[in-house]
Amino acid sequence: MNYTFNGLGEYVLLSIETSNVKFSLQARTERAVKEDGNLSDATIFTAFAAKDHSNSSIHVELNRAKDSKRTPLKSI
Repeated sequence: MNYTFNGLGEYVLLSIETSNVKFSLQARTERAVKEDGNLSDATIFTAFAAKDHSNSSIHVELNRAKDSKRTPLKSI
């Protein structure tokens, strides 16, 4: 049996909360663009964000042209 999940949207991939650990990892998917510029039925990960117990966070995402990434970092 084969199954392909082409979910579109924002997802919590991992969430951990214990007495001494708190961590969250989220991701965004968007429709892939074919070489001819048309949208594919497939989805790709276009952004990830993570946050820990100290509220330090990182956010990595593809730029609008989908040819490089930008990485804002935040530490409080």
